[in-house]
Amino acid sequence: MQSMVAEDTFVFLSESRTVVNKVAWNDSAVEKLWLYNLHYFDDLNAAGAANRREWHMRLVERWIEENPPGYGNGWEPYPISLRIVNWIKWAMGGGALSSRAIASLAIQVRFLSERLEFHLLGNHLLANAKALIFAGAFFEQEEAGEWLTKGLAILRREMPEQILADGGHFERSPMYHAVILEDMLDIENIANAYGLGVIIEAGVVDKMRDWLATMCHPDGEIAFFNDAAFGIAPRLMALSEYAQRLKHPVHQAPSHGVLQLVESGYVRLEKKTPFS
Repeated sequence: MQSMVAEDTFVFLSESRTVVNKVAWNDSAVEKLWLYNLHYFDDLNAAGAANRREWHMRLVERWIEENPPGYGNGWEPYPISLRIVNWIKWAMGGGALSSRAIASLAIQVRFLSERLEFHLLGNHLLANAKALIFAGAFFEQEEAGEWLTKGLAILRREMPEQILADGGHFERSPMYHAVILEDMLDIENIANAYGLGVIIEAGVVDKMRDWLATMCHPDGEIAFFNDAAFGIAPRLMALSEYAQRLKHPVHQAPSHGVLQLVESGYVRLEKKTPFS
C-alpha cells in the first residue's frame, strides 16, 4: 500500500504528516508507531513504487544524513530489520543504492546483529532473522556469511516453536500470521534468487496459507482476533498469488461446515445458504 504521497509527505495509520527536517524523524509529539512506520521504508516496494523511484533515492540519502548511527527510533532493532529488507528488496528490484547507502546498510546490519530481540522473541525475532538472511545473501564480504549463519540458526530454532502443527503462528493473530507468512515467502524467494537451497519447507508455507484462509471471512479479510486490524498485513489473495509465483499450488478455499484449528484453539463454522 502506498504511504509516500509526496516527496516529504507520508500517510500511516490514516494520518498524514510532512517530514521536512531531521527533527521530524523522532518528533516526541508524534505517536511512536507512526514514526516506526516512517523508518520501515515500506513504500520502496509498495504498489506503483517505480513511479516514485526518484523520491525514494533522495529519501534513502536523506535518511542516512539525518539519522546518525545509534540515534533515534530508526536504530531500534525492529525498524532496522524491516528497513534492511526493504532496501535490499528495492535494490534487487531495480532501485539504485548508492555506495553511501550500501555502506550505511552494512552498518545497520552490524548494529542489528549485536542487538537481536531475544528478550521479545515472537515476530520481532523472526524479523531480525529475516534481515540477517537477506543481508547475508545480498552482501559478498566475509562477514556476510556470519550474518547468514546467525539468521538461519535463529530461524531454524524458532520455526518449530512459532509455527504450530495446524499451521498457525503461535501468537494466534491473523494479522501477525499474515506478516509472518509473507516473511516466509520472502525468505524462500531470496533463497531461490541466490541459490541458498531450501530454507523454508514448502509444506510449512502451504499449511500457513490454509490456516490464514480458515481465519478469513468469505470476503478474504481477516477475523479480528489478537490485535488484528486491516491495512497492516498483506491480504490472503496477495499472499496466495505470491506463493503461486514461487511455484506453490493454487490455494483451495476452506470447505464449508466445521473446521477446527486444534493447536491454535480456533473453530470456524460456515454454512452456505443458497439464494432463494
